[in-house]
Parts: sequence; structure tokens; C-alpha cells
Amino acid sequence: MRPINTLLIILLVWPAVVLSQKKDSLPTPYHWNVISINPTPAFLFDNPKNISLRYERMVKPNQSFLVQLGFLELNPIFGDSVGGFIDIKRVSDIGVNAAFDYRFYPLRRNQYPAPDGLYLGPYLSYYGFKFKDEFAYFPTDTVSAYGSYSSNYHLVNLGFMIGYQFIFWKRLSVDLLIFGPSLTYMVSDWTVSDNLPEEDEMELVKEIKEKFNERYPLLVPFIQPNDGRQSASVRMFFRYSISVGFHF
Repeated sequence: MRPINTLLIILLVWPAVVLSQKKDSLPTPYHWNVISINPTPAFLFDNPKNISLRYERMVKPNQSFLVQLGFLELNPIFGDSVGGFIDIKRVSDIGVNAAFDYRFYPLRRNQYPAPDGLYLGPYLSYYGFKFKDEFAYFPTDTVSAYGSYSSNYHLVNLGFMIGYQFIFWKRLSVDLLIFGPSLTYMVSDWTVSDNLPEEDEMELVKEIKEKFNERYPLLVPFIQPNDGRQSASVRMFFRYSISVGFHF
């Protein structure tokens, strides 16, 4: 079965699971808020700055919404040199990730109230980043020149999630988002400074493509720079995370 068909089936089935609960059997939550830290992007992109803050609010004894906001930065693709290009350095780097979840808690573990237990529901998320690197090169044996390359990426994800949250001692939250398929719309573009000779530009583009696709395979395709267009595609992505927080 194709992944898109699987996602559509899940989206059609989960409301029936949620509505099948008896409201009078639901215990009252100990508290109605959870604030937490999600370090997952820091591990995925090997950058300690990529920490996300999350806030979950119970709106009913078995339902909640969650908002997330954090940094998203990519490490430099190269070291300080590659091929005939030297003194490569990152001059600007900015990115953000944001998400909105709506959660249903259809089951309970050991009769503990939500948000402890299994949850499922829809989510909408966004990932965007922009960076620029500068470098030096030698168009002749004695004369040096400078150039740059830059990129923009935007990803919008609409999906469905299944996870499990543990509440220990009525305060400590450990949230495991285990399975989160999504349909993702991705837009990207690349630019290489136009003062490079064509041969040098092609060499640099080849190096960037190989290294970028090696380090961030989920963010391909890499498009040809300076062609005046953006690359747009719809894909199947997956979301997962581990968060630790405080229930109050």
C-alpha cells in the first residue's frame, strides 16, 4: 500500500476511535499545562542551537493542543576549503521551526488522567532556513577574488501523529512522538555569485551538491543555481521527537 493511501486511511479512522470514548469515564487531569524542551532537531542536524520550546494545554479531560517554536540552523557544508576554494566561512544563518498539534487521549495507562498515556491527532508544522557562505578563490595564479553561495528552504507539513506521554510523580513529563507521517510541500532555491568563471562555478556547484546531499539527504533535490526559478515538490515525510518537560 502506498504511504499516501496509508495516511488517508489513518486520517479517516482516528475520529471514530476518539468519539467512541465515554465522557463520564474520564478522570480529571492533575494539572492542565505542560511546558517542555524538544532537543530532537539538535541531534538530527548536529547543532546544539536547534532547541525547541513546547507548550501543551488541556482543553478537555481527553483533548489538548500543543504549540512549538524553535531555532533551525544548518552547519556549514564544508570545512574552510574545498577544491580551489579557500577561506570558506558562514556569514549568515537563520532558521525557524514551528508546529501546532491537536491531541486526543483515547486510552489511559493504569487509570492515570491525560496527558499521561497514548495520544493521536493531526498536526501542522513548518521548517524554514536560510544561509550564506563566502569564499576566496584564485582566477589567476597571483590574483585572489571572493564569491558566495546561499540557499533558502521552506517545508510545510500536514500530517497525523501517534505518541505516548509519561507523567511521573504528577509533574515530570516525558513525551515520545513515535509515528508522524505527513504530506510535505517543499520549496527551495540556490544562488551562486555570478562573478565566477563558468568553469569554476560548475566545479563549486558539483562540490556543493555532493556534500549537501550527503549530509542532508531529506532536503534534496538540489537545483541548478542562478536559473531564476525555485524547486517545489510534494513528498511523504515522517516526524518523531522526544521531549522532557514540567506538568503544572
